[in-house]
Amino acid sequence: MQKRLLLEIYSEAGVDPSQVSYVELHGTGTKVGDPQEVNNVVDVFCRKGRQTPLLVGSTKSNMGHPEPASGLAALAKVLIAIEDQAIPANLHFCNPNPDIPGLTDGRLQVVSERTKWTGGYVGINSFGFGGSNVHVLLRSRRCDSTPHPASSVPRLVTCAARNKDGAEAVLQEMLIQPSNVELHAIVEESFGDLPASSHPYRGAAVLNSSNVSGALDVQVRS
Repeated sequence: MQKRLLLEIYSEAGVDPSQVSYVELHGTGTKVGDPQEVNNVVDVFCRKGRQTPLLVGSTKSNMGHPEPASGLAALAKVLIAIEDQAIPANLHFCNPNPDIPGLTDGRLQVVSERTKWTGGYVGINSFGFGGSNVHVLLRSRRCDSTPHPASSVPRLVTCAARNKDGAEAVLQEMLIQPSNVELHAIVEESFGDLPASSHPYRGAAVLNSSNVSGALDVQVRS
């Protein structure tokens, strides 16, 4: 089932599995579950055309099993790796499972130390107790050295929060990174539709402004 699901996803996306740089595994930690998952990953991602070992890891060895939030934890880890340009180390990996040949024949490499992120595609596995199998395909943004046209001009960013400190913290981070246009867009998208009943504090900041003292404002909206 897992192998068929993966092949269908990549076929529909028009992506060659050999182009995937890293796979965040679900990692059940069970005698049957791990070999079934990882051996299917090897069959799909380590076929002809791959030039280097497939990097793999799982949040389970670092933080345990967060149950229904395990998929969210895996997604957060991958997003941090993409933003930080480094994959966090996978803790507590000592002896490869003998039922997973890919761990010893060079097709797989567990990220056991902080590893530079080379970009490209990344896959995330997340499985449920009820038999649901989910796989997410992400592609990291390209690190373009050419600055965005809006990165250096004065512009307004807004946010919403439950209290004044929360709004000010978000806006202060925006002021620290005035040229990070992608971050500003995410903040605007995330806070734009939050209701005043739950997030009554509305803040705004003017980026790239010479008048820094007057660039931040937070007010309560009833």
